[in-house]
Amino acid sequence: MAITRLGGANAITGTLPAANINDTSIGNITALPNSLKSMDRLATTAVSSDVASVTFDVNHNNDSTFDNYSHYIIYMANLVGDGASGNWRFRIGVSSSEDIKTSSYMRNIYGYKPDSGSTLVDQASTSSDNIIMALNSDLDSTSRPMFGEVHFYKKGNVGSSYKPAAYGEFYSENTGGYFQRWHFHGSYETAVDINYVQISPSTGNIAKGEFTLMGVRNS
Repeated sequence: MAITRLGGANAITGTLPAANINDTSIGNITALPNSLKSMDRLATTAVSSDVASVTFDVNHNNDSTFDNYSHYIIYMANLVGDGASGNWRFRIGVSSSEDIKTSSYMRNIYGYKPDSGSTLVDQASTSSDNIIMALNSDLDSTSRPMFGEVHFYKKGNVGSSYKPAAYGEFYSENTGGYFQRWHFHGSYETAVDINYVQISPSTGNIAKGEFTLMGVRNS
C-alpha cells in the first residue's frame, strides 16, 4: 500500500497501488497527464451530398495551438464519388484554402492485384499535379467501402529547407473489379509550411465520406 497521506476531501498524495478504479470516481478526473495526450482529434467532416473536395485548415490563421503539432493524419472512411473512374488525390495549400497547389509534386504509388501477387500496378512522377492515393478507382461503386489514411508533415521541423511530405495507404475497388490496397508517398517540391490540405477525386465529386483530422503532439 503506497498512499502516504489523506488530507481533506480531495487531497491524496503518494502512489496508488494497482487496482480497479470504481466507476463513480471517473467523473472526478478533469485532466490527463501530457504523456497520455499523444494524439488529438482536431476536426471532422462528414459528406452526405456532392462536394468537389474536402479541405482541412491546419494553420487556423497562425493559431499558436497548432504549433503543438507537425505530424498530422487524415482518416477517410466510406468514400463514394459520383464519377465512373478516376484517382483519389491529396494536395496542399499555403496562403489560403483557395491556394491549393496543382503542380510541383513528386510521387509514387503501387499495389498488387489481390488475385495475382506477382502483378504489380504502379505509377510514379517527378513532376505531378498531386499525390495520388488510389489509381483507377471505381469512384461511384457502393459494393465495397473505400477507405484509407494519409500522414503528412507541415514541414520537416529540423530545418527550413525541408520539403513537406505525405504517405499512406488507401483501399478501393479498381475499375477491373477487384479490391486493391495502395501504398503511396510523395512530397511538394518547395520548402513551405502546409497550412491546408485537400482530398478530391480526379473526376466528378465526393458524394459521401467521413474525414477525421488528427494531430500527433510534438511532445
